[in-house]
Amino acid sequence: NTLVIETMGQIVGFCGYGKCRDTDMTADTGEIWGMYMLSSYHGRGWGKHLMNVALMELRLLGYKKASLWVLSTNQRAIDFYRAQGFTEDGMLKEVLMKTPVKEVRMIRPTLE
Repeated sequence: NTLVIETMGQIVGFCGYGKCRDTDMTADTGEIWGMYMLSSYHGRGWGKHLMNVALMELRLLGYKKASLWVLSTNQRAIDFYRAQGFTEDGMLKEVLMKTPVKEVRMIRPTLE
């Protein structure tokens, strides 16, 4: 499932969501698989709206809580997710992009 924000024919943001892929999480956990907004559209409230719709869709799919992974160095995104009710749960993983990078897992304990 992917939500897209488009303006004047240009995609400026997206959010993918669905079943949590982490084997240590319970079946009632949905996941924000990825979220991105062009930097020129930061601060307009569109990211918050995108997240709210994704969380509502996860609720409608029957999930009770949500998780996501974010680059540990992306403080702007971490702050945004905290403002949306997510907190770090202490899980870290290393993924290979061009070089190895660390991601931190964040959990929103309720979708209410």
